[in-house]
Amino acid sequence: MFSARPIALALTTIFCGCLPMPRPVPLTAVKSPQIAVPPAPADGSMFGYLKFRDLSKLATGLGADKLAAVRGLKLDDLRLGQATAAFLWDPGLGFQRIPLVALIPAPLTSSLMSAVSALIGKDHLKEIGSGYSLLTLTPDGAQEAHDPQALLSLTERPMDADVQMYIQMRAVMDRYGTMMETMLAAMPLEGKSSTDSQKAMATMVRGLMRSAVEWVKGLDLFSIGFSELPTEKEMTFLTKERGVQASTAVRQTGNLIKFLPAADIRVQTDNWNTSALFNLMTQKIYGPLMPAPLFKRFDALFGEFAKDSGASHAAASLSFTGGKFQMLNVTLWPNAAKQMETTRQLNDLMSDPAFTEVFRQLGMAMTYKAQRNARKHAGISVDRYEFHSQPTNGTNAQQMELERTFGSYSVELMRVGPYLVTAMNQTPTALDALADALISGQGNGASLKSSASFPGGGFFYCDIDMKRLVDDLRSIFPNELKFKQLTLPDGIPPITVSGYESGDLHSYRLRVPHELENTFK
Repeated sequence: MFSARPIALALTTIFCGCLPMPRPVPLTAVKSPQIAVPPAPADGSMFGYLKFRDLSKLATGLGADKLAAVRGLKLDDLRLGQATAAFLWDPGLGFQRIPLVALIPAPLTSSLMSAVSALIGKDHLKEIGSGYSLLTLTPDGAQEAHDPQALLSLTERPMDADVQMYIQMRAVMDRYGTMMETMLAAMPLEGKSSTDSQKAMATMVRGLMRSAVEWVKGLDLFSIGFSELPTEKEMTFLTKERGVQASTAVRQTGNLIKFLPAADIRVQTDNWNTSALFNLMTQKIYGPLMPAPLFKRFDALFGEFAKDSGASHAAASLSFTGGKFQMLNVTLWPNAAKQMETTRQLNDLMSDPAFTEVFRQLGMAMTYKAQRNARKHAGISVDRYEFHSQPTNGTNAQQMELERTFGSYSVELMRVGPYLVTAMNQTPTALDALADALISGQGNGASLKSSASFPGGGFFYCDIDMKRLVDDLRSIFPNELKFKQLTLPDGIPPITVSGYESGDLHSYRLRVPHELENTFK
């Protein structure tokens, strides 16, 4: 079909004597929502608790009521609208001897508690106020480190989810953090007969695991919530990190996703500071494999790139079409020219022989070609980068499929005014169409369902089209039985994800539509 847009762009360049310069998308200030935090235990030494808003209803939905009936337990005795809770401590007797205390909303005289008493012994049960039964399973030698009235008060506090797990990470890591580090240091990830590539891979894995332990040690709490919504199931993940303060009372957001086409996964982020992620990559994963001069350059460039990430806005579409990982990305930077130059320098660094040696250590023969100003579109230079890798040792069939998908890629990169635009494993037409849409300011892409269904003010929104994703993964793993057998109908709503920050709190919410859930039953 004939389009006048390329001609209009060319005429603009000729008669104005300059390249087309799009304006950035309008940004709207959105107040970040308050993150709901489950009530904390009064006892700082408690490991955590698990609460059920209505255990009878949940158990019936899962079919557990039939299993309970076999054991002579009648869940109908649980009082409706009253929460059930279980609490854990560690008295210092070892991980296998952690006492459990539970509060059950049924009196001791009920048939349910009579059956429980027959199973565990009446000495482990006593009744407390509000018609609750207190169940205590304490190993020999352990003291009961709980205040029943404090536990009852916590149990009766309102819940924001149907099921809530709350872990006081500081208490857990104070007890087990050193042991975890010791076990990690002693873990035999490689042996005397390991090849150079196996030793290099072990170094990367150990760095990643060490970072995970350090992150966990920096948490005050970790919480997971599960809720049944009218059309979806929701999971909420919450962390509180010491020393991390996000200034997010008001977040700027712009509609960049409208410029991107349908895909397996579509994402939009606003003011997402990626410094921690870049530090993980440079210092913990790749850093130990690099010679000092290369690491110094690599770390400095990544640091420059991440410096302005908290003021950036981005959208991306990700797919596995045709058995290859594909991506289109557009990022609105406060200083796109600086970011373009930093990106070019990072790509030039990939061509350094020292970087090739890093991949050789990992058992990969790598070639990289960086070509600045490979072509032009609408008078704007387009860079092209090509990466190819191949294992130097034998691989199985599944490894070969993964290598075909991720082992080689081509990237085109251009700066369109205040935007950096990237296309991976795409045809030039895809990048050009994205650039044209940015220049004209007109985008026809669908809005994210996650942006509409979750509150505004988040830093992360994502839609996952499981129908498209499963069909594309089938082309990558044609011999995998799980993909051969799984066929999803058209029209299933996407899985939606959102992320929020507030001070030292980070919260992620994930919703799965019932239509998708029902296909797996």
